[in-house]
Amino acid sequence: GSVLLTASSATSYQWYKGGIAISGATSQSYTATTTGEYSVKVSSTTCQSEASAAVEVVVNPVPVAEITVTGDKTFCDGGSVLLTASSATSYQWYKGGLAISGATSQTYTATTTGEYSVKVSSMTCQSEASAAVEVVVNAVPVAEITLTGDKTFCDGGSVLLTASSATSYQWYKGGIAISGANSQSYTATTTGEYSVKVSSTTCQSEASAAVEVVVNPVPVAEITVTGDKTFCDGGSVLLTA
Repeated sequence: GSVLLTASSATSYQWYKGGIAISGATSQSYTATTTGEYSVKVSSTTCQSEASAAVEVVVNPVPVAEITVTGDKTFCDGGSVLLTASSATSYQWYKGGLAISGATSQTYTATTTGEYSVKVSSMTCQSEASAAVEVVVNAVPVAEITLTGDKTFCDGGSVLLTASSATSYQWYKGGIAISGANSQSYTATTTGEYSVKVSSTTCQSEASAAVEVVVNPVPVAEITVTGDKTFCDGGSVLLTA
């Protein structure tokens, strides 16, 4: 910035900074752009005045706004990242170039996707907007199970459990991870409550609703014989299963 200093009317002028003549500053007005004590001497009909009372000009530095990121800029829905502005006396945070209402502290906790920047002020001077920080919030997938077949079947049978589409999978039985069961589908052959967690773009879902699988034992058929298996016509033998 600058300030315009104008001397009282005369025929010639000499401006001074800190008591030292400023080269070429011989007009009635002088534009001061740096800190210092400015004065002027004026002349009329060959008579020069004493130096005027000094005017103290103070030029405050314009602060530079920078953002420090604490945490990952990419995270799952429900998470956050802490943004901290360089030290100043006042702050205004922006998202997508628009001021965020009430975001006037040195720190800001970002919870949604967007480009965040900040302007800081010191001694009435406001900085330009900082370089933007891009925050990406990934959606947390929802895990669901589709069944192909009956949940209740006989020993030796199975039911196919298929998870909703994602990039990775982990199946559980009774809340305990099943080793190696990390495909979209899982074939259940034993009784238990099965669930799955799915992941997309590094975000893992909550466990799905459990599917209860019941495997009934296959009975063994045996016959008990009561009486002789060989007898005369008109007789009988009792067979009990």
